[in-house]
Amino acid sequence: MVFSIVVLDKFYKAALSVLDEHKEALTPAMRDLRTAIAETKAQVADRERFAAEIEKARQGYATDDLEIDDNPLVSVTDDSVWVAAWIRVPRN
Repeated sequence: MVFSIVVLDKFYKAALSVLDEHKEALTPAMRDLRTAIAETKAQVADRERFAAEIEKARQGYATDDLEIDDNPLVSVTDDSVWVAAWIRVPRN
């Protein structure tokens, strides 16, 4: 799964299908969509490449108040990897 949220994953798969059906005559909007999909694939590749760092973040930082998705976004810097997390904030 590309996204943690099932609805977004369905959207992604539908977009790929539309682009495949119209690959001979892409509109400018479809080309933009193709670019966005390529960027998404790059994010997935980063997530797979830094799976060990993601697991390290889970082991070292996850608590009842801080969770890391199965497929978190990552941002790579020269010397580290930022891993997206959810922080629980009580309403009261």
